[in-house]
Amino acid sequence: MSFYREYFKKTNKEATEYKIEYLKSVIIDNKIYKFILFNENQHLNDLKISAFENEMLWFSYYKFLNDNTEFEIKYDVNEISKRTNKSPKFINFIYKTMTEVYDICSFSYEYHDYMWTEYANSGNGICLVFNISDLDMLFPIDYVRKDTINFTELIIQSLNNSVRGIDYNEPMGLLPFVVKNPYNGKLDSSLEKEVRILYSPFDNEECNDGIVLPNIKTDIGHKGINVGYADVGVSLNRIILGNKCEHNIIDTIQSWAKKNNMQLLYYEYKG
Repeated sequence: MSFYREYFKKTNKEATEYKIEYLKSVIIDNKIYKFILFNENQHLNDLKISAFENEMLWFSYYKFLNDNTEFEIKYDVNEISKRTNKSPKFINFIYKTMTEVYDICSFSYEYHDYMWTEYANSGNGICLVFNISDLDMLFPIDYVRKDTINFTELIIQSLNNSVRGIDYNEPMGLLPFVVKNPYNGKLDSSLEKEVRILYSPFDNEECNDGIVLPNIKTDIGHKGINVGYADVGVSLNRIILGNKCEHNIIDTIQSWAKKNNMQLLYYEYKG
């Protein structure tokens, strides 16, 4: 964990300043990129187009992300219980609840062909280019094998510090959302150059009337939520349209861009 190893050594205020300075160093011209694919699933294509036309981004429950190891946390509950004087039932309740808090929207801070290949269906997709008005909304991703992270010690540290009431930059509320295994099958995830926005659908009572419980999203069938651009500190700068898109999608994107006076560029996939 190159970034978050330092991040969690700092107070909350220091960590925010450190994160913003880091993001300024990797994000070029205040632009981030959202790649969206289309395929033979017309219903899903229609949902994506509808979100685009309404200037909304899809935030996914982690279980529906591409990487099935997302939020994989392995810890020794008995060891934690022994060293924190908390029951195993309490510990499991806390951390199964924690996994429900955020939905995730991923972006890249670099624009390149790899993302078109893997995340925009080799040109059958679009890339939305966003300006960022609030860098603090973004979290960089560290690419690290999760089996090298001692979550047992982190949870012990977290629970003990919460009891003491000290000023503590809490890793377990965030860390599992922002570290990824470097490899996901054939994908080299580190090439994604990913930053994320985390959105809690519980804050505004959009999910389960704001009540967070273990497995609640699965229980009620929550897969994610559409959120307006302005609500997460981004604005659309331009659209890049892949040359492999179906004609009806091309027509829709072109019509929307013209109506909204939005710059539209074209990407020719040659693979």
